Amino acid sequence: MASEPKYPGNPFDSETTDERPASQAPEPNANTRTVDVETLRQALAELEDAKQRLRRDNERELAGLRSRVLDGLLPVLDNLERSITAAESSRNVQALLDGMKLVHGQFLAALAPYGLERVSAVGSRFDPAVHDAVAIIPVADPTQDGVVVAETEPAYRVGGRVIRPAKVQVGRSRAGTPN
Repeated sequence: MASEPKYPGNPFDSETTDERPASQAPEPNANTRTVDVETLRQALAELEDAKQRLRRDNERELAGLRSRVLDGLLPVLDNLERSITAAESSRNVQALLDGMKLVHGQFLAALAPYGLERVSAVGSRFDPAVHDAVAIIPVADPTQDGVVVAETEPAYRVGGRVIRPAKVQVGRSRAGTPN
């Protein structure tokens, strides 16, 4: 007499399995095996099709993103070319400088929708995760020790992740250092 199964519905519970001797076990059906192989082949083909579809969709999305970025940068390129033309024919340095500042602002504005942020480092404590020290500058004020005193290239960040560290000059106090 079979007792109640420990875990109802568990196909591996020895008490819920067929208690026929091995000689009376059902024989594997060749047709069932063929269907299983065919099902697996079909599933594999569908998986390959899905991978191809995803690859094509990703390529289309990337091409669209490239087009949007470049479309936003073309006006900046146009203005740079105008600046070059103006510089070749003008002697007014202040007007050229003002024009270049406008193009610089336009370039930053064109990159802003993609999450680009310029990060100023001057006055902050040196942080090797965000700053790349290119020089150590002696400073008289001990509070400036380990502080960024000059920046040769700014840091840029996208979505909180630094994509380029700032190249900086770091202050080193003379007070307390042996001569």
